[in-house]
Amino acid sequence: MWKAKRRVRNKTSRFTILLRALALALTIGLAGCGGGVSATAVLPDTPTPPAEPVAESTLEPELLPGPAASIPTPETITTAQLAQRLNPFADPQCALPCFNGLTPAAGDFYAALSFYSQLGISSADMVPGDYENTLDGTGHLAASLLRASDVQQAVAAGYRPPRIDIALESGVVSNIFVNWSDYPPAMTLPIILGQLGPPDDLKIGLMFETDPPTFLIQMIYTGRQSGFLFRGTAESAGQALSVCPDAAHITGSALGIYGQGVVPLAGIDAANRLLPMEQSTGIAADQFAALAQASSCLTITADRWAQWQAPTP
Repeated sequence: MWKAKRRVRNKTSRFTILLRALALALTIGLAGCGGGVSATAVLPDTPTPPAEPVAESTLEPELLPGPAASIPTPETITTAQLAQRLNPFADPQCALPCFNGLTPAAGDFYAALSFYSQLGISSADMVPGDYENTLDGTGHLAASLLRASDVQQAVAAGYRPPRIDIALESGVVSNIFVNWSDYPPAMTLPIILGQLGPPDDLKIGLMFETDPPTFLIQMIYTGRQSGFLFRGTAESAGQALSVCPDAAHITGSALGIYGQGVVPLAGIDAANRLLPMEQSTGIAADQFAALAQASSCLTITADRWAQWQAPTP
């Protein structure tokens, strides 16, 4: 599975600071009670507050947990309902960049929690520490979607739950990244191309360290602030590789939705393997769209392989 790059930040716990301050006050109080009791005050390793109070508007907001009623209760859904809610084309009233009711640059911390609740996920189901570390409005809320009512039976039958990572910056959702370990029937290339047309930016990648080689196809729709990424297995055809973007060959899919001005999928870990489709293969975006919608394969001859065999670091 792909990983969206996560920014790691060192956060000083406000609770820890309060404990340190309380310990300092207690120590000083004991020292002043007489009776020969003495104690050495240990100053907390935090900056001394200014003499004048800081105006409230200059303080970084903290999204402390509100009343229980403000935190949505996760819904009970099936894997079929989960797939429907992760279908980016299911709701005409929520067209990309809106996704399952959440839009980057418009949704906030509680909108992200509500988004997850519709997928059966609570804060307890998220990556350990994500919820607590994002209470100040900046961080990641990631989870594998394992709470469908029939997930155990589905996993036993080969189902692999998707994973979501929602990034927040200053209390606002900045992007949504969804990762599948398969080829979702509602998000095939013919469906995407039929809904959105040829992409504004189209790239292809080849990875020769696997046997058989792996292909990557990335499609960016700037007007929708969205990008799609597919990984699959290429087939050798003599002095050429056959790239077939279909259910028989695609083994992983991803959808990234971003705020205005952010380049979709720019931070994925396979970005250095991707080259412009037309420049690297001679196939334009409209030609690729026609091939994909006809379930046809792309042929990449051996004289073009070198450009992927030495990827940019």
